[in-house]
Amino acid sequence: MKFLAILIGVAMELYVLRLQQWRQFSWFSRYTDAMLRLMQSLTSREGPLGVLLVILPPVIVISALQFGLDYQYYVNKLWVIFELGFSTLLLVYCMGPRDPIRMVDEYINAMERGDVRAAQAQVEQLLGRIVTEPVEDYAPRLKEILLLRVNDNIIGPLFWFVLIGPVGALLFRLSCELEMRFGHMTGGFTAASKDLYRIVSWLPARICALGYAFAGSFVDTIANWQRVSDLWSIDNEKFLIRSGLGAVGDIHDEDEDFSALQSLANVLALVKRTVLILLVLLAVMIIVGLITG
Repeated sequence: MKFLAILIGVAMELYVLRLQQWRQFSWFSRYTDAMLRLMQSLTSREGPLGVLLVILPPVIVISALQFGLDYQYYVNKLWVIFELGFSTLLLVYCMGPRDPIRMVDEYINAMERGDVRAAQAQVEQLLGRIVTEPVEDYAPRLKEILLLRVNDNIIGPLFWFVLIGPVGALLFRLSCELEMRFGHMTGGFTAASKDLYRIVSWLPARICALGYAFAGSFVDTIANWQRVSDLWSIDNEKFLIRSGLGAVGDIHDEDEDFSALQSLANVLALVKRTVLILLVLLAVMIIVGLITG
């Protein structure tokens, strides 16, 4: 069931172009603001308890819906259609809100045909702000964003979906949304949000980085780590960027003739191969589990 939901979800991610129009999380921002206002008198809201109280209600709602569908499926196997639809739609929703692979691809295509306005639109959507610098200067930054977002938007939701189902994908996405909104601020709630994000993204980031290594140059990926302990001790973002750049041989000493756009295209190709490899590996694991189970 999970693998079928993943297959349908990935197919929708690749071929349904209008997902971004309904995959919005503005409701969660409004909900978070309302919860923080309700917790104003709670002294411990500036910490893990505050984050827990914000995230717990939507997680409980989705858990209840999933439990109800599981029970109905147990009673009547025809409910498999509703259970599959619910799981697939929630997974696709959590693999957002934007598709970094498609957006970087469109940026490269726009730059190659000289359409600066279209390229700028993609950069602004990826960065979430208005850009004023020449759009071609953002190619190096987009490499890092792509290497990070593929974990936040694809690998992380898929990992938690496989581990504990739709509620896992939702938990991961909401932790990402809290980190993106409060990550640049200070305070106990911000620190707790960052800690939650680091915890839920730690293992997916390691899987993603190893995927980069197998999809690119394994030797260069390992060489770009400062020490073996980076595999478990280094910050998630630094680890993903070092691993991805190492996998494509981009160690910041390219020849002058090697364009930033071509370097970005190499990272994009690496990310696509990584996602494919991890999906195939996931399929094999699930099939083996079904056979042996």
